[in-house]
Amino acid sequence: MLVPVIIDPGSFDDLPDIELPVLSALHKSSISSLLRHGVVVFPEVEFETSVAQAIMKLPQRLRESWMAALPAMLVRTSPSATFDMDAQGLPEMTPELAREVRVLACGVTLAGLLQLRIEDSEAEEVMEVARLELLSESGAFHDAASLNSRDILAGENRVDVWRERFQPLAEAVRTATIVDRYALKEFARHRVSGLIWAAQQLNSSTVRNLTVITGARDLEEFEELKPDLQQTFREMNMGRGSLRKVTWSVCIDQAFYGAHGRYIRFGESHCVLVEPGFDVFRTNSMRQTFPCPRVDIASQLARESELRSKRIDRMEIRLDR
Repeated sequence: MLVPVIIDPGSFDDLPDIELPVLSALHKSSISSLLRHGVVVFPEVEFETSVAQAIMKLPQRLRESWMAALPAMLVRTSPSATFDMDAQGLPEMTPELAREVRVLACGVTLAGLLQLRIEDSEAEEVMEVARLELLSESGAFHDAASLNSRDILAGENRVDVWRERFQPLAEAVRTATIVDRYALKEFARHRVSGLIWAAQQLNSSTVRNLTVITGARDLEEFEELKPDLQQTFREMNMGRGSLRKVTWSVCIDQAFYGAHGRYIRFGESHCVLVEPGFDVFRTNSMRQTFPCPRVDIASQLARESELRSKRIDRMEIRLDR
C-alpha cells in the first residue's frame, strides 16, 4: 500500500516554534515514512519546482535531509490537476486530485485552519490533513505500516492482494525486477504460471521494463523454453500494454543455494518479499498464508549483483515492435 501525498510548498516556511534538533528529528521521521510508504503527487510540473525551491530555504540541517531523500522518493505527476489557495488561504484543487490524494501535508497555520481534517464535497473519501513534521503519525501512514506487517492469508483473492499491495508500487515506477529461482520451472510446468499472471498485472501499470532473475538446471533447459516464453509475452502484450521489454536472466540452480528469498523490486527503492515464490499467484486464491513485507533494498541489490555474476544465459524480449 502506498499513501499518495501532496505537500503544500508553504509547509516548509510555516514551521512550528520548537528547537531545531527536535524539528530535525521530526522531519527525518516524516521523510522515512514517505520513503517507505508514500508517493508524492505533483499536480503539475511547476508545482514540483515550487516544492524544491521551498526546500532550499529551509535551515541547513532540514534542507540536507530533504535533498538527500528526494531522489529516492516515489513521485507521480498529474499534469491536468491543479492545487492552489483561495482568498481565505484554504486549499482548493480539482476533484480528480482530491480523490487521488490521501494526505495533505501542510504547515502549522493551515493545519490549524483546517482543524486537522479536510473534506472535499465532491471527493469519495476524506482527505487527511497532517502537519509536515508529523506526517508519520497520520492515520494513512499507520494503515500502510500495519498492512506491511500483516500476512497475506490463505484464501485471499489474488486480484485483491495485487491491487492492495503491489499495484500502487507498479503505478509509481518504470522498472520491476522479479527474483524467483523456480520461475522458469513453473513456466515449463504450467505455461500460464503465477509469474506470467503477475507480468500481466505489470503490463497494466506504468512498468515498461521487467527483468526476471531465475534458475535453470542447465543451459539446455532454458534453450528449450525460449520460443514459448517469447510467444507468451508477445501475445500478452499485443502492443496495448505498458511493457516494452522483458529480460530473462538465467543462473545455474546452484547460484541460489543459501539465498532462496523471492521478491519483486519496484524501481530502485522498494522491494517486496514473496517468500513462497510467484507460483502462489497461479490460482485465483492464495494457497497458503505468508508474510509479504518490504525488505532492505541494499541487501537485495547486492544479491542481484552476485546472481548476475553467475548468469549462464540472458534473453531480451522486445514488445514495442
